[in-house]
Amino acid sequence: SGAAADGDLASLDAALSELYVECDRRACTPAATSVPSGAARLLQRSLFMCAVLLLHAALSSAPGHMVRKHAEVALHCLCQVSGGVVAVAELDVLERLLLLDLAESGRLAAVLMSLLDGQDEPRPAA
Repeated sequence: SGAAADGDLASLDAALSELYVECDRRACTPAATSVPSGAARLLQRSLFMCAVLLLHAALSSAPGHMVRKHAEVALHCLCQVSGGVVAVAELDVLERLLLLDLAESGRLAAVLMSLLDGQDEPRPAA
């Protein structure tokens, strides 16, 4: 039973890492977001929705130590695809989960400043 749970957590880690890689690959660049066409805007929204729903499903039921491990990188992932931001209920829950975890760990201000500056890459969730 413990081995199965460890395997599930390892699978969750691997899946989230792949999501982060794909969000980085598809990150909105200033040139890409300056005047997006209708099709580009639809793709950005779809990507953002997918990221929100996948992160919400993965982290809302994950143990606390997994949320702590992934909070910073997950927030960065959302920031990367924020050109397609749309309001959905899962986004509110996910934001609260990530922001509360980062606040409890004392990293919220630093993480938000690095995202606003756009300079620092998040630490890998290894």
